[in-house]
Amino acid sequence: MDKAYTDGRGVPDFDHWWTRFSSDTEFDASLCFLVVREEKLVAVALCWTSAFLKDLAVHPDVRRIGLGDNLLRQVFVAFTDRHAPAVDLKVEAGNKPAVALYERAGMYRVPWDG
Repeated sequence: MDKAYTDGRGVPDFDHWWTRFSSDTEFDASLCFLVVREEKLVAVALCWTSAFLKDLAVHPDVRRIGLGDNLLRQVFVAFTDRHAPAVDLKVEAGNKPAVALYERAGMYRVPWDG
Protein backbone atom coordinates (compact mmCIF):
# COMPACT_ATOMS: atom_id res chain seq x y z
CA MET A 1 0.00 0.00 0.00
CA ASP A 2 2.90 2.32 0.62
CA LYS A 3 3.65 2.49 -3.12
CA ALA A 4 -0.01 3.21 -3.84
CA TYR A 5 -0.03 6.17 -1.48
CA THR A 6 2.51 8.18 -3.43
CA ASP A 7 1.21 11.48 -2.05
CA GLY A 8 3.59 11.19 0.88
CA ARG A 9 1.13 9.89 3.48
CA GLY A 10 2.39 6.33 3.29
CA VAL A 11 1.42 3.67 5.78
CA PRO A 12 3.08 2.50 8.98
CA ASP A 13 5.52 -0.39 8.83
CA PHE A 14 3.72 -3.68 8.15
CA ASP A 15 4.04 -5.27 11.60
CA HIS A 16 2.64 -2.20 13.34
CA TRP A 17 -0.10 -1.72 10.72
CA TRP A 18 -1.12 -5.39 10.64
CA THR A 19 -1.33 -5.65 14.43
CA ARG A 20 -3.64 -2.64 14.62
CA PHE A 21 -5.68 -3.62 11.56
CA SER A 22 -6.20 -7.30 12.36
CA SER A 23 -7.05 -6.71 16.01
CA ASP A 24 -9.80 -4.19 15.25
CA THR A 25 -13.27 -5.42 16.24
CA GLU A 26 -14.49 -4.86 12.66
CA PHE A 27 -11.74 -6.97 11.08
CA ASP A 28 -12.76 -10.02 9.05
CA ALA A 29 -10.14 -11.64 6.83
CA SER A 30 -12.83 -12.55 4.28
CA LEU A 31 -13.21 -8.81 3.63
CA CYS A 32 -9.59 -8.40 2.55
CA PHE A 33 -9.30 -8.63 -1.22
CA LEU A 34 -5.82 -8.93 -2.70
CA VAL A 35 -4.47 -8.91 -6.24
CA VAL A 36 -1.13 -10.65 -6.68
CA ARG A 37 0.73 -10.44 -9.97
CA GLU A 38 4.03 -12.16 -10.60
CA GLU A 39 4.26 -12.99 -6.89
CA LYS A 40 3.86 -9.33 -5.87
CA LEU A 41 0.93 -7.72 -4.15
CA VAL A 42 -0.25 -5.02 -6.56
CA ALA A 43 -3.71 -4.05 -5.31
CA VAL A 44 -5.88 -4.36 -2.21
CA ALA A 45 -9.35 -3.58 -0.98
CA LEU A 46 -9.70 -3.78 2.79
CA CYS A 47 -13.10 -3.50 4.43
CA TRP A 48 -14.65 -3.39 7.84
CA THR A 49 -17.64 -5.55 8.76
CA SER A 50 -19.79 -2.40 8.96
CA ALA A 51 -19.81 -2.26 5.14
CA PHE A 52 -17.07 0.33 5.12
CA LEU A 53 -14.33 0.28 2.48
CA LYS A 54 -11.31 1.20 4.57
CA ASP A 55 -8.68 1.13 1.84
CA LEU A 56 -8.57 0.56 -1.88
CA ALA A 57 -5.07 0.88 -3.26
CA VAL A 58 -3.51 -0.02 -6.60
CA HIS A 59 0.23 0.08 -7.25
CA PRO A 60 1.09 2.90 -9.70
CA ASP A 61 2.65 0.46 -12.19
CA VAL A 62 -0.65 -1.37 -12.73
CA ARG A 63 -3.19 1.43 -12.62
CA ARG A 64 -5.71 2.06 -15.40
CA ILE A 65 -6.17 -1.62 -16.31
CA GLY A 66 -9.35 -2.23 -14.31
CA LEU A 67 -8.01 -3.58 -11.02
CA GLY A 68 -9.72 -0.88 -8.97
CA ASP A 69 -13.03 -1.46 -10.77
CA ASN A 70 -12.78 -5.22 -10.24
CA LEU A 71 -11.87 -4.91 -6.58
CA LEU A 72 -14.75 -2.52 -6.01
CA ARG A 73 -17.17 -4.96 -7.68
CA GLN A 74 -15.88 -7.72 -5.39
CA VAL A 75 -16.49 -5.49 -2.37
CA PHE A 76 -20.06 -4.86 -3.54
CA VAL A 77 -20.67 -8.59 -4.01
CA ALA A 78 -19.33 -9.36 -0.54
CA PHE A 79 -21.61 -6.81 1.12
CA THR A 80 -24.60 -7.77 -1.02
CA ASP A 81 -24.09 -11.32 0.23
CA ARG A 82 -24.08 -9.92 3.78
CA HIS A 83 -27.33 -8.03 3.06
CA ALA A 84 -25.72 -4.63 3.65
CA PRO A 85 -27.95 -1.84 2.33
CA ALA A 86 -24.97 0.27 1.23
CA VAL A 87 -21.18 0.48 1.22
CA ASP A 88 -19.53 3.56 2.67
CA LEU A 89 -16.05 5.01 2.37
CA LYS A 90 -14.13 8.24 2.76
CA VAL A 91 -12.03 9.67 -0.03
CA GLU A 92 -10.18 12.92 -0.29
CA ALA A 93 -12.15 15.21 -2.60
CA GLY A 94 -8.94 16.12 -4.45
CA ASN A 95 -8.24 12.48 -5.34
CA LYS A 96 -9.91 12.80 -8.75
CA PRO A 97 -9.07 9.30 -10.06
CA ALA A 98 -10.54 7.67 -6.94
CA VAL A 99 -13.63 9.90 -6.99
CA ALA A 100 -14.14 9.04 -10.67
CA LEU A 101 -13.81 5.31 -9.91
CA TYR A 102 -16.43 5.46 -7.18
CA GLU A 103 -18.80 7.59 -9.25
CA ARG A 104 -18.51 5.20 -12.23
CA ALA A 105 -19.53 2.43 -9.83
CA GLY A 106 -22.69 4.33 -8.90
CA MET A 107 -21.50 5.75 -5.61
CA TYR A 108 -22.28 9.34 -4.76
CA ARG A 109 -21.16 12.02 -2.34
CA VAL A 110 -22.97 12.66 0.89
CA PRO A 111 -22.48 15.59 3.28
CA TRP A 112 -19.94 15.01 6.00
CA ASP A 113 -19.52 17.24 9.02
CA GLY A 114 -16.50 15.50 10.49
